Amino acid sequence: MPTSQPEAVAKGLTPPVYLLIGAFFGIACYNSIEVYLLAFTTFERKNTLYFWSMLVANTGIILHELSATLRLFHLAPNVPMVPLASVGWWMTTTGQSVVLYSRLHLVVSDPHKLRWVLAAIAFTFLTLQLPTTITFIGVNATPKDKPDIFTGAFDVFKIIQLAVFTIQEAAISGLYVYAFNATSKPMRIIKGDKVRTLLRQLIALFLLVVALDATLMGVEYAGYFQIQTTLKPVVYSIKLKVELFVLNNLVNLVQSRSCSCSALSASHGSSGRQGCTSEFITPWPVLRGVSSSDDINREESRIESSRPRIFDGSDSL
Repeated sequence: MPTSQPEAVAKGLTPPVYLLIGAFFGIACYNSIEVYLLAFTTFERKNTLYFWSMLVANTGIILHELSATLRLFHLAPNVPMVPLASVGWWMTTTGQSVVLYSRLHLVVSDPHKLRWVLAAIAFTFLTLQLPTTITFIGVNATPKDKPDIFTGAFDVFKIIQLAVFTIQEAAISGLYVYAFNATSKPMRIIKGDKVRTLLRQLIALFLLVVALDATLMGVEYAGYFQIQTTLKPVVYSIKLKVELFVLNNLVNLVQSRSCSCSALSASHGSSGRQGCTSEFITPWPVLRGVSSSDDINREESRIESSRPRIFDGSDSL
């Protein structure tokens, strides 16, 4: 089994590994460019947490992938690339968690749950990402003729960090699916199969993301350092594309004006078309009266501005 070499740029890469790293670089960059285009063309209002967290996470993907690839191909000095890769990793992982947090506003109205999610993201960053970055820089900056005091700590932190991120993102995504299932039940009387189809899509995408994270963890634990370093941006770029897919489907559900008159009549114990209209009230306060992703942004911004903050300076997120 190959051994991990985090303390130095990997030597002796085989041609298949070179090709794999190059392929990951191309996929991550392509996905990131596509996310940029979709984000800027989908959202006309740019002053929301959802938009900016997605932009930060997407920029982190390119920064991390570029700096890691330059290191592995010996196209740039090792030590200067280490902080760039670390900052890119911050932006990618914490940014992705904030993206997941910001879309919870669409289906979760309990401010206490939202505060706990935001607190968990901040706690993970302070207790895991910062120590991992410090030890990673220390490993690469320590001269070879000096005692190495960072490698052991870095090997522990990097594994725990990846596992915690996997659990954290799965928990936030799972909370979103659960809340959607619970709050969309009234809408099923009117929307019927459309709501059930969206719920099945959410579950399938949730399982896809969990499978990608499990693959990433397997590569990490197997010790394929070169591969997992460049695979991480690919996985997170796919996650961002999934986010846009979920948002677009939710908007499409709100935009559609289908109505099942028979279902309404049965539920109200009456006959005929009395009370049947093409309009409906969504079970989600954030989505009432929206007709586009712009309206979702506007409502999210209004609710976010009126909600108490968990800590000072949270607007910088």
